[in-house]
Amino acid sequence: MPRCNAATLLCMHTQALHMCAACSHEKEAKAKETIQQLKMEIANLTRLVEQGSGLALGEESTLNDLIKQKEELVRERDAQVDQIMAIRAELMDTQVRGSSQRARVRVCVCMCVCSGACGCACP
Repeated sequence: MPRCNAATLLCMHTQALHMCAACSHEKEAKAKETIQQLKMEIANLTRLVEQGSGLALGEESTLNDLIKQKEELVRERDAQVDQIMAIRAELMDTQVRGSSQRARVRVCVCMCVCSGACGCACP
């Protein structure tokens, strides 16, 4: 019987080793798959970082150009607003002077033409 027990123990030990080996192979396969996925992810992220950093340099230059253009356009706009305000003030003066001149012309025409005969308030 000692041989049977030894054989049984040897058989059980062999089965345990096979189970451990199978389990190890499974874990190794999963680890290799995870490593491969992580390598792919690292490659993708590296590519994205390289693209992102390349774009950032170009974008920074473009951004600076746009800021300069904006500042120039703001100065132009402010100058045009000042011009518009001056033109409006001049227009208002012209309208006031025109109204006053039209009133004088009406009075003059009325005085010259009708001399108060039309019922107006001309002297």
